[in-house]
Amino acid sequence: MLIRGDLNCNVLGTTDPEGRALINFCSTFGLTQLVKTATRVTENSKSLIDVALTTNENIIYASDVIQSAISDHSLVNVTLKFKTPRPRNIICNHENI
Repeated sequence: MLIRGDLNCNVLGTTDPEGRALINFCSTFGLTQLVKTATRVTENSKSLIDVALTTNENIIYASDVIQSAISDHSLVNVTLKFKTPRPRNIICNHENI
């Protein structure tokens, strides 16, 4: 499972009650918070309110934060691991044609 979005709960520090509640929720349900740096930066503050949560880190190739010039929120990028499907082996003989 992957949950991603702007939850407006600052998990950058432990002083925000909503952020602490989200961290406790993640702990209770086995979710890992992938974003580690601030996603909203102003002149006066930094906060991590745009999150990416997963129950399985093995499906994640990478996650990062990309600065945006048009918003005070940065973009959260998560790249998933996908396996290339194997082609099925088809055995043909003259009797099946």
